[in-house]
Amino acid sequence: MRLALSLSCIIMWCCCATFRAHAGTPTIPVCDDVSEWAPYTYLDPTPTATGSHPVAGAMVDLLDVVGQKMRIDFEITLMPWKRCLSDVASHAPAHWAVVNGSINPERLNRYDASIPIYRVTPGVYVNTKSRHRGASPISRVSELNQGRVCGISGYNYQEYLDAGLTNDIDTGAKDITMAIAKLLAGRCDYLLASIEVMEASRTLNLTDVPSNIQGFVLSDVEKPVFYILVSKHAPDSKRFLNTLNQTLRTLQQNGTTNTIFKKYLNNGTAL
Repeated sequence: MRLALSLSCIIMWCCCATFRAHAGTPTIPVCDDVSEWAPYTYLDPTPTATGSHPVAGAMVDLLDVVGQKMRIDFEITLMPWKRCLSDVASHAPAHWAVVNGSINPERLNRYDASIPIYRVTPGVYVNTKSRHRGASPISRVSELNQGRVCGISGYNYQEYLDAGLTNDIDTGAKDITMAIAKLLAGRCDYLLASIEVMEASRTLNLTDVPSNIQGFVLSDVEKPVFYILVSKHAPDSKRFLNTLNQTLRTLQQNGTTNTIFKKYLNNGTAL
């Protein structure tokens, strides 16, 4: 049962959550990218009996456990990525956090980050049928400076830049499907993408990733760390963040988080 929080309950969310545990579970609205971030957050391709596709993934399972410990109910809404970022930054309409987010100086000015939750493997994808690329292996980010690089609008590519990527990144694509289409059409030579996310999208058939779209791990790019990004404008956000971090830390120390992630990834959280 999902109950809307009263204003007084939101302001004193921690005490109220405990007090109202028998009356119902207070809801904390959070959001993520509608284009999906598998295997961390995505729509289950297998429909329920009613035909709906529930939100699934490693972060969804983790938030279920975190919510039980905090006596709250995380309600995840998938929406356009830039809108999710904007809504949480302004706490409108009442979104408390971004479920999966990496950080850079700009984001740290807009959000408070949780403790690190997991890492992803930085990669690059090419069209092996492209005359420019072929199937030649790539291992270093400097190799991308000889071609056109594309990414997704609103995504953070700081680790690639820190490793020596000097070319401009074309982020005109709104989601991974559009980015792959640009790669196939020859409008870019290299697509920056996390290996875990692209391969999960391929395996789960969430996105059409043709066999000629091949990925390579960039060994000189630091593995990006992902966090829950909390709104600075949410009521009593510091207390919320502190309790969230205490809960996450406990679940990491007792092995619960890694056990959850290993259901989806062989290397778990990769921290």
